[in-house]
Amino acid sequence: MCSRIGCAHFAVLVSIKGRKFAWLATILLTLHSPVPFAGRYPFLSHWDDFLHCHYPKARKVHAEIFFGWTRELSHLSPTMRRAWQRLIRNWLLFHARDHTGTFIPDLLTFPKPIPAQLPRLVSEAEMARILQAAWQLSPSRTNPLRAETIAVGLLLLFCCGLRRGELLRLKLGDLDRNQGLLSIVETKFHTWVTSVS
Repeated sequence: MCSRIGCAHFAVLVSIKGRKFAWLATILLTLHSPVPFAGRYPFLSHWDDFLHCHYPKARKVHAEIFFGWTRELSHLSPTMRRAWQRLIRNWLLFHARDHTGTFIPDLLTFPKPIPAQLPRLVSEAEMARILQAAWQLSPSRTNPLRAETIAVGLLLLFCCGLRRGELLRLKLGDLDRNQGLLSIVETKFHTWVTSVS
């Protein structure tokens, strides 16, 4: 990818009545997209970078451009590739309002999403074996308490039901040693407290 500042090429392609409103296209993509609004900007930036690097003089989006960009998504899972392609397809639908001849990819050509896998519960016996292996870990140069760190992390995941991100965001200040309580502050929904005594 080319390194540059701004979205100049994207803005040119999204010219509306003589004014450049690249951000407006992003806002209008809120409907019918599988990607949460907050996570959409990187997708459009990737698309813009591709246009700028490979088709700097293009004034119309055609199939070769779209499928060339799609080939750069091969490192993503089919589900993520489909999400990225749908987002850009929505942008192309918006773009086609003022630019006749804009290529609109067929949804049937997009990869099929992989069905979400159901979670598998770990039994107590399995967890005991995992913890036994964790306690055997040798200290590392950066973490002399490696075995203890891993074991406590696994216990919190297993016993308290923490998500991976919640575990990684824990701080020493979240632990109330006097009452034996752990505050889970940055959660998916709300703050909660669990007993660790």
